[in-house]
Amino acid sequence: MSETALPAFQKVQRAFLDYLRNPEKAPPLDDIPLDRLNLYRRLTYNSTSEFISNALPTFRKLLSQARWQALTQDFFSMPRMHSPLSQDIAGAFITYLQENYQAEADDPACLLEVAHFEWTQYALRADVAEVDWEAQPALIDPLNTVFALSPLARPFGYRFPVHQMTVENCQNAPPEAPTYLVAARNRDDKVTTTALNAVTARLIQLLTGQAQRGEQLLKQIAAELQQDTDRVLQEGASMLHTLYDKDILITDQSST
Repeated sequence: MSETALPAFQKVQRAFLDYLRNPEKAPPLDDIPLDRLNLYRRLTYNSTSEFISNALPTFRKLLSQARWQALTQDFFSMPRMHSPLSQDIAGAFITYLQENYQAEADDPACLLEVAHFEWTQYALRADVAEVDWEAQPALIDPLNTVFALSPLARPFGYRFPVHQMTVENCQNAPPEAPTYLVAARNRDDKVTTTALNAVTARLIQLLTGQAQRGEQLLKQIAAELQQDTDRVLQEGASMLHTLYDKDILITDQSST
């Protein structure tokens, strides 16, 4: 709907929001005292900044106060927030970073990866996906069990070991080997992070969007690695058991 076609009260609402987002580009409203408008702006900006800081605590600590304010003020000035929920605001900020972030000299090279990792953990806590944990059986024979990736598991590969990043050990050059992680919300509603080696990461990748029987899965990995099949089956069965015990993998109930 065009600005001219809006009802009068919606025009006032839009003008109010425009001023709150960016008072340097939007005129104040005649019917609201300027000091009150600025108070509203400080309150809404501070709330937005706090939501993001709570979702991305390490990301926040890696930035100076001036850099943090510059990023969050720029984000706040853009009309991209359509929900007052904290997880939605933090998610919109991640989208803002992906689309608008321009690195500055003092920004750690790991900054965007840290933000993505922390957002993944934060979003998992609010994810509405469900697993019927009571229907998950005790795992007796991993090789003959059909596995699927839990809908509450998120595997990722990063250049930096983001799960270990702090202000003290922040790195500006990535290590030679990538970092493979899977974040998952378990049956106790606790979000955990598990570091993976390249083989386990490949196993989880093969299960993303497609359930497979353990033996079939491990034989494919053995073929890809050109390794002894019996050895991979033996070691892989233990790997499957560990991932299942951590609620990263679940059994595919549709196959039973």
